[in-house]
Amino acid sequence: MANFYGSYIGYGSGGGAPVELFQGEFFGYAHGGHQAGPTAYDRIDRWCYSADTNATDVGNLAPNVGGSTGTTDGLSGFVGGGFTTGYTQITNIQRYPYTTATEDAVGHGDLRVVSSTAGGASNIPGGYGYVMGGSSATRLEKQKFAFVSNTTATDAGDISSPRQSIAGAQDATHGYAASGQNASQIDQTRIDRFAFASDGNSVDCGDVFKGRGGTDNGCCSLEHGYKAGGYASSGGYQNVIDKYTFAATCISSDVGDMASTNQGNSANCSTTYGYAFGGQPPATLDTIWKWSFASGTQNAPDTGANLSLSRVYLSGNQH
Repeated sequence: MANFYGSYIGYGSGGGAPVELFQGEFFGYAHGGHQAGPTAYDRIDRWCYSADTNATDVGNLAPNVGGSTGTTDGLSGFVGGGFTTGYTQITNIQRYPYTTATEDAVGHGDLRVVSSTAGGASNIPGGYGYVMGGSSATRLEKQKFAFVSNTTATDAGDISSPRQSIAGAQDATHGYAASGQNASQIDQTRIDRFAFASDGNSVDCGDVFKGRGGTDNGCCSLEHGYKAGGYASSGGYQNVIDKYTFAATCISSDVGDMASTNQGNSANCSTTYGYAFGGQPPATLDTIWKWSFASGTQNAPDTGANLSLSRVYLSGNQH
């Protein structure tokens, strides 16, 4: 998820103040994942936001990883945790640049503890990425790592309830963790919110329309967070797109549907569209869907473009 994920895209007029937006202007990225078996992939895909064309393989992770968490500082993508072939969870944080022709990842420190299928949030002004919850013994923990230094992540408080398959998002001042499932795979509806400035425990600020797991990343516009698709223990594979407000009290609604039910997909966002990609059922998918942030009913059709490799439980970023 994921993460969803910030992108530093330029400078505003009048004084040259930096404009930190939390969407991409140029490209969407998808990385890692696996198919039906335990083999994890190393592939980093990229596609152009200005045209619905197929993604191309532009680099590799090391190690291969599924169930990772994506964050960004606007100049590079970061891939945190996840599991290698054989479902062995890892602490590795990897970084890949947005500006080179071959965007292979390099090591960038480690998480404090292992975590996979967690939610991600990017504090670009503050210079930190967050990995929230996940499927490990420390599902409550928020882990925080610096974008500029190759160091081990630190404990940055807890989310309000232990869970995995969280959709992460952020506005300029807060991180959000939406929905997911607990260790017993019971659907969780809550949306958590925490302030970047204090790194305290997250608080429950609202609920999604439909509680579910099965997505590794969320995405966001400037005003709203989104969770698309997923798997609900109370309803199976889902196509619902949830939208919630960035506020102390988050108001959520069902604003549309993906063109097909899906779980294990990831997500990222441009300045005008949300994207979901990969996943299943029953076979793994290479599909890319998108929905408009501006439209009242935000259905997500199949764009006709595809990832370079079908896979599930991948993560994503944007530039």
